[in-house]
Amino acid sequence: MYNYFKDLNEVIFICVQDFMMECEVMIERESTGLKPGFARIKKRMELFIRYFTQYPDIFELFYAERMNDTSSRQPTSSMIYLFTDKIIEEDVDKLLKDQTISQSRAKNLRLSLKNSVIGLLLFYNNRMQPNNYQKFLEIATQQIDICCGVVSKSND
Repeated sequence: MYNYFKDLNEVIFICVQDFMMECEVMIERESTGLKPGFARIKKRMELFIRYFTQYPDIFELFYAERMNDTSSRQPTSSMIYLFTDKIIEEDVDKLLKDQTISQSRAKNLRLSLKNSVIGLLLFYNNRMQPNNYQKFLEIATQQIDICCGVVSKSND
């Protein structure tokens, strides 16, 4: 193995890149035709959730695996941390360009989506909370709506 890779960290980095590309391709394919904006952010985050519930071991590698040697794994850690931002980047840029949201609102949107979606996936994938997939999707959809500032009467 070490004839092809410098060390285990390089193997992990390459695996993470491949899984990210696979997830991105699926999200692009499934959200084709939607105009950038809040509706597309919602769809893309729902697809992100679907990917990581279908592949809980990949989710574990990304978001639950402890990275002990931070100096050599920093590029991988940063890439993972910024992944949700990358998924919605075009949408947020469009909302900023159209002056639909401010820079601070964009920053809060990215942060709240990242933390809430990954947190929900942690509870669902690792603790089966809620213990029903449909209920989990309902809660996740409501949380995405809250992050995007779309709160309906049914969400109150």
